[in-house]
Amino acid sequence: MIMMSSLKFLKGVAFTIDALVAIALLLLSITIFMFFISEPIEPMAAYDYELAQNTMESLKELSVGDLDNNPRYPEANDVFDDYSSWAYDGEGGLKPVALLFQDRGSTPSINFIAGLWLEGEESRASSMAEELLSPSVPLNHGFGLEVRKPGLDCESNPSEWSCVYSDARGEGYGLKSVGKHFVYYNGTFYGVRLVLHQ
Repeated sequence: MIMMSSLKFLKGVAFTIDALVAIALLLLSITIFMFFISEPIEPMAAYDYELAQNTMESLKELSVGDLDNNPRYPEANDVFDDYSSWAYDGEGGLKPVALLFQDRGSTPSINFIAGLWLEGEESRASSMAEELLSPSVPLNHGFGLEVRKPGLDCESNPSEWSCVYSDARGEGYGLKSVGKHFVYYNGTFYGVRLVLHQ
């Protein structure tokens, strides 16, 4: 009788151990499966959405006066030094963009870039946009700065948005985020947008 009860006991222990091993294997296989199907989380992914708007805010806070005579911005200084070639209209009067430059202490750099673009000074606007945006946008993002004026957008398609400057250093045109701003120029509001893609 004692032998029978010890056999039942050993059978119970064996079945319990079998059940625990089965549960452990099941949990281990679920863990391994979840590990392989989950996507890694990129550290900057949470901030990518706001990156364009944050960059646009920086361009609004950076005044033209901050760029003037600053050795870190040689392209901007070339534009400022060449003031007489773009500031006057054909009749000797000042263009509206010249008034933005004269009030450079409070004029946001993005307003000045848009003003140059709207006055037909595309190469000057483009060089300033490149100088300010290229170091501000991460290398794995492409970007385009556009002003609402009929022309070609940054993908070279006819559009109501004209491309001021673009850099396609990302791997494609998967839209990441858009930063927007409105510029009051010469009595009219114009939209300006910074489009980031990856």
